[in-house]
Amino acid sequence: MWLNALIYFVLPYVIIFATVFVGTLIGSGEYAAGMAYVLVMAAMFVFPPLYGDALYHRHCRKKIAEAKANLALGDDASRLQAVARSGGVSRILLIFGGILFSIMLIGIVAAIAIPAYQQYVTKAKAASQF
Repeated sequence: MWLNALIYFVLPYVIIFATVFVGTLIGSGEYAAGMAYVLVMAAMFVFPPLYGDALYHRHCRKKIAEAKANLALGDDASRLQAVARSGGVSRILLIFGGILFSIMLIGIVAAIAIPAYQQYVTKAKAASQF
């Protein structure tokens, strides 16, 4: 599963680099790079959503088949627990995203509050001099 994510991350850069390299050799590097970028971005935002549900459905069916094979003599409740344990969905990304969101929110608040406080201090010093 992580190999698919790595390929999804690296492949656009490889395609764009190869297109720019070939375009530079031919002499139309900027045009080729622009077209490659548009096509790669369109492919990244169109094809994965089209096939995402089918890929996850196939993953779930494989996990269910493994649970049935491993627990052929067990009851439905034990199979359900086995599938839930080995579902393949991790909460680490959710936690990591929450931490990044918190850091981003603190940064935005600091970017607004610190200059406003400095301006307040400057105005207070100027007002106290009169």
